[in-house]
Amino acid sequence: MSELEAKRRTFDLAAKERSFALQAETRGFALVAEARTLPEVVAGNGLLNNLIAYWPGNEVAGNALDLHTNALHLTDTNTVTSNPGLSYPLARQYTAANNEYHTRPGDDALLSTGDVDFTLAACARFDTFLINRSMVTKYLAATNNREYWLMFNQVTGRFEFRVSLLGTLATVTTVLADTLGVPAINTWYLIIGWHDSVANTINIEVNDGGVDSIAHAGGVFDSAATFEIGARTLADYMDGRIGPTAMWKSGPGLGGVKTPAERTALWNGGVPLTYAAFTV
Repeated sequence: MSELEAKRRTFDLAAKERSFALQAETRGFALVAEARTLPEVVAGNGLLNNLIAYWPGNEVAGNALDLHTNALHLTDTNTVTSNPGLSYPLARQYTAANNEYHTRPGDDALLSTGDVDFTLAACARFDTFLINRSMVTKYLAATNNREYWLMFNQVTGRFEFRVSLLGTLATVTTVLADTLGVPAINTWYLIIGWHDSVANTINIEVNDGGVDSIAHAGGVFDSAATFEIGARTLADYMDGRIGPTAMWKSGPGLGGVKTPAERTALWNGGVPLTYAAFTV
């Protein structure tokens, strides 16, 4: 082999080595880029789990439509209107002087409770606090069909969550949102009340703040009262706006009580989460 040919072979081998190294480096960059573009795995917020109904309250007028699969639509009574909302462009405007509210005629089993876990949530803004103001109720006092009532109490100056063991006034348990204190008019609040059948408590939380809790054993009376948003059976009418309203329910310990993380997800930094963002 001539000296010139030997040099040429040495040069060719070196060139091939550089080519292999460049290919390996390029492939390495490609693998890193591919890894970086893989979809991130994000944990769900759990708000679809055990959801019974979600009323966005974003209709201009008329009935309040349930966006969830159970289609528990509510009938408009006395022409509930609308005004600018928080989570959605609109929220329903309830005028107490006109006795306006939404109702689900009859005693709907899905909206009834018992000795089970359940959570109620309502996003509301109040024009006045002159008398009691009802947000979510299944509570007929006249015939001892008291079940649950999420409301503002004009006497205590607090948001409250009430349930009854036997439907009677004597068996009503009430928890006050003392952590929040006195609410203000023209301010949005996310009020969440729940019954924990395992811990035997009822609880209330406002705007992802501290939880107020009180003992309540034996469950909640499964009443024949109708479900209503904005009134308590021809009394204690809402005066202001109600936006997204939801209910969750399950057997004891099976998720009908929303966890702190789930309640924080619903609060969503002050603009309560829309139904489209709910996940399992």
